[in-house]
Amino acid sequence: MREKWLPMRSHPESGNEQAISIPLPDLGTGGEPVHVSAWFVEPGDTVEAGERILEVVVPGVTCDVCSPASGTIIRLAKAIDAPALPGEVVAWLAPSASTDGLRGQSGLC
Repeated sequence: MREKWLPMRSHPESGNEQAISIPLPDLGTGGEPVHVSAWFVEPGDTVEAGERILEVVVPGVTCDVCSPASGTIIRLAKAIDAPALPGEVVAWLAPSASTDGLRGQSGLC
């Protein structure tokens, strides 16, 4: 079952005005933090919409977070083992030209 997806937003901290933020989706933890267990990308990597980019651990469950759009990862905001809350930005993406300005949503893969 797919979890509720969260909207993305432009963010000046990314260092790229066209960048869109990738927030951690609501994983049903009641606002409790989850922990980043693995990154499948690094800055400079090109990703497709729906490609897994991050793995997080919810007590008793491991979940993959996917890219909301095609483009290039420009910044990771969380280190391995760092806690993250739903809605918190975990990465920034420079959308590809084929994305046509689409501001997708991050979610579970």
